[in-house]
Amino acid sequence: VIRSAGYPHELHMVTTSDGYVLRLERIPRPGARDTVFFMHGVLDTSMAWVSGGVTGSQAFAAWEAGLDVWLGNSRGNAPRQHSDPACRGGRYWRYNINHMGMYDISAQLDHIHNIKCAELGAGAARSAALAVAAAAAAPPPPPYKLRCVAHSLGGMSVLIHLVNRLREGRPHHVSRLVLLTPAGFHKYFPKAAKPIAWVLPLLARLLRLILGRSFCFPLYIPTPLGRALTFKLLLSASRIPGLGELMRLGFKAMLDGDVSQWDRALQMPHYNAEDMPAISLDQVLHLVQLAFSDCFRLYDYGSGTANRLHYGVSQPPDVSAEYWRLDMPVHLVAGRRDGIIPPANIRRHLDAMRAQGVPVSYREFDFGHLDFTFGVKEELRIYLMKLLRM
Repeated sequence: VIRSAGYPHELHMVTTSDGYVLRLERIPRPGARDTVFFMHGVLDTSMAWVSGGVTGSQAFAAWEAGLDVWLGNSRGNAPRQHSDPACRGGRYWRYNINHMGMYDISAQLDHIHNIKCAELGAGAARSAALAVAAAAAAPPPPPYKLRCVAHSLGGMSVLIHLVNRLREGRPHHVSRLVLLTPAGFHKYFPKAAKPIAWVLPLLARLLRLILGRSFCFPLYIPTPLGRALTFKLLLSASRIPGLGELMRLGFKAMLDGDVSQWDRALQMPHYNAEDMPAISLDQVLHLVQLAFSDCFRLYDYGSGTANRLHYGVSQPPDVSAEYWRLDMPVHLVAGRRDGIIPPANIRRHLDAMRAQGVPVSYREFDFGHLDFTFGVKEELRIYLMKLLRM
């Protein structure tokens, strides 16, 4: 898609510290110091940022403005490979949203950091700066500025990465953060998700009682035939006069008034017979936990003993309680017609950040959830480019 639109393209394969192989794409400007990393949301891929064509894609707009553009992917997307050949089938899907932040985001930003330092000739100069900084007990500034733009679940993952790295005293590489309708707080969620929120935890508990505590599986259409039939039916139905509009009204009613073009979104190139994005059972369970707890917490492993094993405490840490650690400007963006993560949820992030002294701004657009990536409108493009030039 990137090359067919007339832009340069690089593919980088990045391996996380827990062995997952990720696809990191780049629209390169090797000499540029201004750099941006885009991270997609749930059941989406890096294609989200380039699928709107030359004039409707935020990634292309950023490259035209002179930025070196990087497009991240999570482990739920192709190639779905692991450095350990035995990690396949159900074992591959044993992860939650913690892992996306602490491993997927971290590995990709570390990779970008290493590439930019090498390209900008920062080797010798940086070594000298490191020696000076070691004496001053402060890391030297990188030779580039990395802005991060993240949508939905990608925003939640980036926040987990940042808080975790800052807690550990390790560099996070981000100089400015733009969060487009980020996940994390889910007191308000669409009525269509409520049966899932009640049934899935009970089903997971039953299956793990029978098949073992580590049992896991992905949530997506698993077979090429199933995907081909589903997407063909959706495409055909959307083209029938009256039926297409009825489908859109149905999506809108189920998703609490969200005005995104969900029927068209499912016809994008990354939804096809060969493959589609997937989400693991534990990622969905994590979102359910957030909805019922009304807190932005790390994954609850189900018992005080299991949580102590992972966190050293009996309760999962509250990510939003550590927003005071954030040391970069944050820009929150919400959609007034977003039924998936409505503005009331985004304002929970805003209130927590303001209360803890984070430099944060807030902006609302008259958009649905997918409007922030799918066919970007001019007013959003102008606003984002203003932020990326800062």
